Amino acid sequence: MGVPVLYAASRIPSFQSYYRIEQFDLIRYFLVNCAGLFASEFLFRGFLLFGLKEKLKEGSILIQMIPFVLIHFGKPELETLSTIITGLYFGYIAYRGNSGWPVFIIHLFINVFFVAAVNLL
Repeated sequence: MGVPVLYAASRIPSFQSYYRIEQFDLIRYFLVNCAGLFASEFLFRGFLLFGLKEKLKEGSILIQMIPFVLIHFGKPELETLSTIITGLYFGYIAYRGNSGWPVFIIHLFINVFFVAAVNLL
């Protein structure tokens, strides 16, 4: 279900104009995003979620979602709004699994697939 939704969203004009990259190189984009997403996942799910987990319990899921949404301001509005749900979902996955790795992999797939769909398909 997720891949068709990502593909359909990649056809929306606001996403097309924001994510269109001249001379797109998939391997380079993947590697750069590995580094960037690792850092952001470490901050949001690693530092915030797990740092607050003992004190705030499930409330740490909500806290880590807030800055996650804020860093998406300036991107297409639909994406920013969707990060409310994905931020909670990513927090839940990390919280329940006691690991940020699954979220990193999911986030990386979403990002790379989406931008590749905009630029290659």
